[in-house]
Amino acid sequence: MNNECVDVVLMTSSGGAITVALRGEMDGHTAPKVLQTLDRLLDPRMHIAIDLSGVTFIDSRGLEVLLVQTLRFRDGGGRLEIANPSALTQRVIGYAGLNTVLELVA
Repeated sequence: MNNECVDVVLMTSSGGAITVALRGEMDGHTAPKVLQTLDRLLDPRMHIAIDLSGVTFIDSRGLEVLLVQTLRFRDGGGRLEIANPSALTQRVIGYAGLNTVLELVA
């Protein structure tokens, strides 16, 4: 797609988990920077929710970011949730067969 950035916004939820809200398009242009930012900001021993409600487009490279982070958190003993994906994002995740790997929450 033609959007060159994704905003990454850190917030705190009432349950003590950290919520990271992504806004924009997650594609081949933006995914490497998003992955790098999440690697730098997030401790894989924690409970993190990645809020996708602001993601307007996601392709295989965006899915790769979610998968890599999920596996990183599992290896680190933490928990990573994928929160508020749009219906379209949920379909893309399902088509890729990742709905059984990623922890999706409404």
